[in-house]
Amino acid sequence: FISNSRGLKIVPIKPVNLRVRAGPYYISTLTIAAIQQDILVVGTLVSPAELGVYVIASRLAGIVLLPKITAEIGYAPQVSRLFRANGRDAAIAHTRHSTRAYVPIMLLLTILVVTVGPLVLEFLGAEFSRGYPVLLMLVTANVILALTGHAGVLLIMIDSERVQQFIFLISAVVMFFLMFLLVPRYGINGGAIAMVAGATVRGLLGSIAIQKVLGTGVSAFHVFFSSRSKQSTYEAD
Repeated sequence: FISNSRGLKIVPIKPVNLRVRAGPYYISTLTIAAIQQDILVVGTLVSPAELGVYVIASRLAGIVLLPKITAEIGYAPQVSRLFRANGRDAAIAHTRHSTRAYVPIMLLLTILVVTVGPLVLEFLGAEFSRGYPVLLMLVTANVILALTGHAGVLLIMIDSERVQQFIFLISAVVMFFLMFLLVPRYGINGGAIAMVAGATVRGLLGSIAIQKVLGTGVSAFHVFFSSRSKQSTYEAD
């Protein structure tokens, strides 16, 4: 609706504009769901004390993903416009440029969390110190997701959101299955293992989907170790 002196006027919104405007909110919703789903499941299978240790480890490990999440909020609308205005190559170049920017920061935060994590857990209490293995596994899961680049967001912004929804569903099913299988036997360590497996499945399927749809990759490997990817990334600069 648009308001003017004559009243309200209904103005249709083009699907492209709607996707550009709603994209960051959709990505944020998926991110929140991905962050919370393991806590909800683990909470039904372990004691409150065990859950508390897992939640603290999960929150610390989540710091690793902050650069990627922050980059995607600004990246999503831009790549959608580029894809429609300038085509596939411009979208790929912009995607790789964003990945090249956030990955070094992510790696620095990973080192920081792994190094300072034990001190933080020990400061919170002796019962939290045993959560360090969980922290390491959850950090591993987040690093895997970060290194896959913006594959999920790119799929959504180039009209392949159903593919990304399918990938998200499959990885969630794998995670849930392993949670219910491993947590009763191994406790919160089993939950962390399930998260690593779910992140691996999600990252691999996302990379495969991008390769099928666009004929190339946008992961950190493609950005930093492929000569063709480096050339297209520099062109984006």
